[in-house]
Amino acid sequence: MASEILMESITVPFLILYYAIETYNITQTIWSPIIITLFFFLSWSICRIAMNPVVPAVYAKEKLEGDYRFYHVHVRTQAEAIAMMHSEASERQCLDSLLDAVIRVSYTVLNKTVPLECAMQLTKYLAAVVSYVVVSIPVFDGTFADKTEAEISGIVARNLFVCLYLIHQYTTLTNLAGKLSKLSGYTTRISMLLEACDEIDQKKMESAADRVFTQIHRPSEDFADSETLLQVCKLDPLASNESASERTVLNAGFSQFALNFLIRKGQHTLITGPSGCGKSSLLRILSRVWTLEPEMEECIRFHPTLLDLNADGVFHPSKVMFLPQQGFIVPVTKTAPSSGQSARQPDSPDSNSESALLPLITQIVYPLHPSEAVISNAEVGRILGLVGLQHLIQRCVSRSDVEDCGAESCRNSDEGFVNGLSGGEKQRLQIARVLYWRPVLVFMDEGLCALDLDSELGMYDVLMRESGGGITVVSVSHTGSERVASLFEQRIVLC
Repeated sequence: MASEILMESITVPFLILYYAIETYNITQTIWSPIIITLFFFLSWSICRIAMNPVVPAVYAKEKLEGDYRFYHVHVRTQAEAIAMMHSEASERQCLDSLLDAVIRVSYTVLNKTVPLECAMQLTKYLAAVVSYVVVSIPVFDGTFADKTEAEISGIVARNLFVCLYLIHQYTTLTNLAGKLSKLSGYTTRISMLLEACDEIDQKKMESAADRVFTQIHRPSEDFADSETLLQVCKLDPLASNESASERTVLNAGFSQFALNFLIRKGQHTLITGPSGCGKSSLLRILSRVWTLEPEMEECIRFHPTLLDLNADGVFHPSKVMFLPQQGFIVPVTKTAPSSGQSARQPDSPDSNSESALLPLITQIVYPLHPSEAVISNAEVGRILGLVGLQHLIQRCVSRSDVEDCGAESCRNSDEGFVNGLSGGEKQRLQIARVLYWRPVLVFMDEGLCALDLDSELGMYDVLMRESGGGITVVSVSHTGSERVASLFEQRIVLC
């Protein structure tokens, strides 16, 4: 668009001047280009008036179409939940009402467009009439009295061509103004977006730099002891930089008491409390999803060795991991591994097995892509065995053997396999991800809520015992089971 505008802005003024001079030379009167110019501005004004009611109608139509598409995607993504609740009729009623609104506003746009189309078509018709009116001036005022009928007919034909091109160049100029307004709007929105992104990046860099330099230059002796992984001191819930509604949640969650606690290596910690007390909010602050005011940054201090210093203080999964409430499942994408970055070890049993286990490998090595990770099928089997998901291996292999499909069909098959996992299986896969990365500290936001008590105990045992004591678990839980609580050395109760 920018190149078109630049080209037209250079050529159109010269073309208008050229055809205006040609019109004057043919008609021998200054009134000819003046009349065409006045006709152009008059027709342009009428079209602009007719366009005014169309713009808001088109905006409303686009908005309603967006709402309809969004709700349609919602129905597709939540199809299983809708089916289980037998709310198909309600969802269809909502979709029908949105579709009716789109149809109604489409009729409104059509009705409001009719005057504009009439004005545009009338302008096109009158443009030819004006060209004859212009050439009639020298015909009737005697300027062409010495011309023969054949010569006058040639002059009229030439004048018609020149006048139409002059009107066309004026129309191009109008369109150029419209393109400039669109380009200006795009540029403004993009510049605002870039400014906002730059501002966010600057704040993140300043905050991360301050946080990293503070952590780097403070000796580890400043911690309670060398085994301290996290120190929270006088954490004020009102220190969050989030919106007012989120601050209200934080304030309600943490009550009016400042938080003070330490987490040492191997000191598994259970965070409990009634629903809405702020357990998840605390993890959002610790994971830096919610930021604190600069003066409150000192309230949360991770050991310097837990920070990935090459990424501006961002947590690396081999150091600290956060597991959300819902089992996070990654879409399966197939990319040929580059040389030296094979997703599997060279001693993998066979290529069919490797391809079949791709959906599972994708989940386990996340946030790495399978093409960037090095993991053997034997290691995949060992990890899945620890979390009780051995059956998924056979399921993957069976689907691959039965379907023997093309690339697109296999991709859909892998997505169907992943989406068909139960909530408990998704949470177990998250634990498998932790066992692959073996972080020093893992935070779990009710990461085992979809499991029964015995399975929950088993997963905690895997994390705390099978990992060789190298993983320190901090878990948020609603459970009131003393069997679960007995696994943790420290308990933090929010109220």
